[in-house]
Amino acid sequence: MNKKIATLVFSLLILIPLAGMADWLNWVHYGTVRTPEINEEQRTIAIIRMAIDSTGRLYLSDNRGDTKVIWYTDNPLAYEPEYEVFFEPDVELANGMQGLAVCDNDNVYVVGDTDSTELQRYVFKFDRDGEELWRQVIDDARGSGGDLLSTGEFVSIQHQGVCYVHDPDDGTYSGPYEIGFGNFTRDISIRQSDDAIFGIQSGAVRKATGGSAADFEAYTVVDFGEADYGNTETAIRPSLFYYEEENVVISTNYDVDVEDDTFAASGDKGRVFIQDADTGELLQEIDAPFDPDTYNPGAVIIISDNGGDYLMVSGSSTHMQLYTPMPTSASSWTLFY
Repeated sequence: MNKKIATLVFSLLILIPLAGMADWLNWVHYGTVRTPEINEEQRTIAIIRMAIDSTGRLYLSDNRGDTKVIWYTDNPLAYEPEYEVFFEPDVELANGMQGLAVCDNDNVYVVGDTDSTELQRYVFKFDRDGEELWRQVIDDARGSGGDLLSTGEFVSIQHQGVCYVHDPDDGTYSGPYEIGFGNFTRDISIRQSDDAIFGIQSGAVRKATGGSAADFEAYTVVDFGEADYGNTETAIRPSLFYYEEENVVISTNYDVDVEDDTFAASGDKGRVFIQDADTGELLQEIDAPFDPDTYNPGAVIIISDNGGDYLMVSGSSTHMQLYTPMPTSASSWTLFY
């Protein structure tokens, strides 16, 4: 074959996706990653929150049975990563650790709570080596999520949608603040460019704007597209993540059985929703496998590696799913040769 022709044919196969383009948003399944192994017979099941630091270290909050711990791995895209326990509580956090975030200095924030008979919310801060820097206890408050403002304060939110704002130095807090998300708020994620707060309230994604750490009471809920992409009485969105690169909010959803008292996941129908973070427009819906025996599955995170981005979704007793973006038009690709 002519050398020039061979070079051209080879070059046509090298298509490089460019980040930051509006039509570069069509995620397809890429592969799987194994969950942590508890022992030779059991793997962890309920990964309900994920967070990642500046070095690519992935943290997982495990909420199943007696295994309520925070795991970490430094090779999150391996098929079977090497996991270590980062934090195992010295108090009984019966409802698990439903808040997990990492700041710019790679310190780790964790929110958990005790059982309903003596309800207390614990908020912890650790350095990257796992040393506890501080903890704060809030009485009569259930912890269901948390994230960081652009000014460094940590916002913890409880199940009823009420927020507390924590000083990053010692955890002292102000609040409670009612920002309008309402009951059954399960998680929050903050866009630091304007400190807009996105939250999951039952089956809907909410958005609050206009506030700051100095004036948190100024937050108000604004219109965010369609309130619900599923029946709020039969669908739960347990987790969400703001993806700055594309200015989108990624959330999960799974069907539940509300005809009995268990309020547990029913069937294996899970979905991932990708919405425009400004308007709430639904850009993509992905069917994802979920374990029907898992309570509150579906944590989501974006992992960047070697210039590419991967969407990781939990929800199985043995694996987490990876998705990679593909173009929705030819303008999303650059040809190099």
